[in-house]
Amino acid sequence: MDAEEILEKYLKEREIRLAGYIRDISNRTFETEEVSQLIEDISDTLEHNHSNSKNFQILKPMLSKIQGKIAEYYGCAEKEVLCKDYIAHFKSECPYVVVLGSVTFNKRTKNADKLRIVTGDLHPEDSPIEHLNSLEKIGGCADFESDLHNKPILTKIKSLPKLREADEIKMWDSPIKNLDSLESVHSLSCRGHCLLESAKNLKEAGKIHINEVDTPIKSFPSLEIVSDSFFAPGIESLPNLKSVCKLHIGPSIKSFPLLESADDIQISKYDTKLFPKLDPKSKTEISLPRFTGHYDSLTVEQYLLKSEIVEKYMNEEPEKARFLLEREWEHLENKLKEDKKALPEEAKEVSDKNKDNSNSNKAESFGSSR
Repeated sequence: MDAEEILEKYLKEREIRLAGYIRDISNRTFETEEVSQLIEDISDTLEHNHSNSKNFQILKPMLSKIQGKIAEYYGCAEKEVLCKDYIAHFKSECPYVVVLGSVTFNKRTKNADKLRIVTGDLHPEDSPIEHLNSLEKIGGCADFESDLHNKPILTKIKSLPKLREADEIKMWDSPIKNLDSLESVHSLSCRGHCLLESAKNLKEAGKIHINEVDTPIKSFPSLEIVSDSFFAPGIESLPNLKSVCKLHIGPSIKSFPLLESADDIQISKYDTKLFPKLDPKSKTEISLPRFTGHYDSLTVEQYLLKSEIVEKYMNEEPEKARFLLEREWEHLENKLKEDKKALPEEAKEVSDKNKDNSNSNKAESFGSSR
């Protein structure tokens, strides 16, 4: 089953659950135990822009009928549950624990200590709030860069001590120093003068893009899976990373001790010990900069062979090392071509096809990351 089929299956299952909520609310049989999955499905629907779903449109106006059940699940008063978007307007305090929609503060909003669940986006705007001490989940985008009209502002928020899950976090010129409670995020991006130092419990991500080498964070010690792309040239340690689609990393990285699966890797150093778990026969494409500024595209097996040559001449003078490296690599490439000629025609065609597909995807893989 490919990715598109898996997504289609998931969407069908979610629509069935939405229909089930409609039925249970209509029949007055909706139970408190259903609240957790309901919140997940509402967040997921908004997150992936599926709010035009017929079942979701039917469900939305019915949510107010189960405010009591939602309040019971989160241990708050019924009046502390809002079943629509929240815009602060002239209020200095956000009175809600759960908002089934997006939240927008303004310069008058000074307190949001009750807020735990936001199924849509979070727009801090120019609020003086520095701490969101109870916030656990953001179903949409937490935008710490700009307001609704895309005008740059400096967010005042410094801490999110209980945030466990978010769809998207934009930390652009953000003073937030740690996201240590965060376990799952679809997209995390840091740009400009970002002060992030730690996200020690983050285990799963869709994308992580940290553009500046001098961003303080140097490790994601618990990160295991990145389903899309990881772009962070200043990172030094990813000790538990097992699977990533597209990886762009700088020379400071020491090792990927557990990495077993990757489609595209762009790195700037040769090291025979860098990928101890990566199968030399895998279809992973590894790209490295050449002296000319262009990139070599290698298989894992070729990368390991070239790394051996680089390590052999690493103590030589730079010009001599370059000459010896290029000469020995040219000899090795010729040998690899001869080995390929010895393959059956069918195997050659498969090899060429894989190489063409890999090269065509490379520009998109890393061009967007830059």
